[in-house]
Amino acid sequence: MEQRSIEPTPENYAVWYSFVTGTNAELRKQVEIMASNDQEFDKFRNQSLFEEYVLPDMAAGAIASAGDDLDNIVYRLNSTVGEAGESAEKYGAALAQASDSLGAGGADVQAIVGSLMAETKAM
Repeated sequence: MEQRSIEPTPENYAVWYSFVTGTNAELRKQVEIMASNDQEFDKFRNQSLFEEYVLPDMAAGAIASAGDDLDNIVYRLNSTVGEAGESAEKYGAALAQASDSLGAGGADVQAIVGSLMAETKAM
């Protein structure tokens, strides 16, 4: 970059890093063609190279990362909803049991209330 007097901006650095490392064969080929034709790598050409060759790869990586993040969120949400459903089901069963015990008469109300309080805290 210094040899060609290219300003060290993040976009320019991304272009030339990709060129030097060979991570983008099409970019490398284009730069080599431009260099062999003695074209100047001014800020407009560098911006064009960035937009054509580097930016799409960056966007694809960001989209893939966002997809992975979304998958993780959906997985955690499913787990949480499943756990909440199980807790609600268990709590419903405890309420039904308390109702049955109270309906049968002669039940230990204090024990039933204590059991419901414990289930409520667990929920």
